Amino acid sequence: MTVIDKGQQQYIGKVEKVYSRRFEGPDSYDAAQLSFVGSTGVWGNQTVAASSRHLDLLGSWSLRNTTWDFMDQIQLLRDKVARCDAVLMTVIDKGQQQYIGKVEKVYSRRFEGPDSYDAAQLSFVGSTGAWGNQALVSGERALVFMSYLSSSERYYQDHWHGHFTVVSINGEQYAVANWHLIQSGERSLGPTYLRDSAFLPNNAKPWQVAMPYALLERHLIEELNR
Repeated sequence: MTVIDKGQQQYIGKVEKVYSRRFEGPDSYDAAQLSFVGSTGVWGNQTVAASSRHLDLLGSWSLRNTTWDFMDQIQLLRDKVARCDAVLMTVIDKGQQQYIGKVEKVYSRRFEGPDSYDAAQLSFVGSTGAWGNQALVSGERALVFMSYLSSSERYYQDHWHGHFTVVSINGEQYAVANWHLIQSGERSLGPTYLRDSAFLPNNAKPWQVAMPYALLERHLIEELNR
């Protein structure tokens, strides 16, 4: 296709040739103009420029022929635990994207490197705070999803929504997702028991969703034990 218009991450393309239709949505690729959300330009990823001609890989997020059970299991933590370890920590220092954390609890070690999670301090590269992604801050207690990359010999936080902030509310521990985790209709994510327990800790920030940490931990362990 050729990109004929662009606004932030929203693109409009003129399709030249279609090689497959396995993930085509209700809006056909044969339309005069095709609207789609482009990828972000972070972590070395190149965004699509207006007026450029590309071979693009597209997919539809329609729930057609998809069961709620499937969405419940896949969309929240399964993709995280498939490529990252889950580590509860407090961020004690930060310099640009370089973080140092004090580890409190390790839930998995599938992607652990030579520098053990049990070290007094764990150094890692955090994700960037762009396009709605929330970066970690110094002093924050969080459940962080990370993995070791042998080519650079460093730990990296998962690049997109790679942590839950852990806070105390009325003496109880809660995990806060810093994105639109639980919404009405087809975009609801997570198992029923987690969705039913969720609430907005601050109505002025509808993108932050809190849930009991114990229930998020339960879901995490369920996914790790699959």
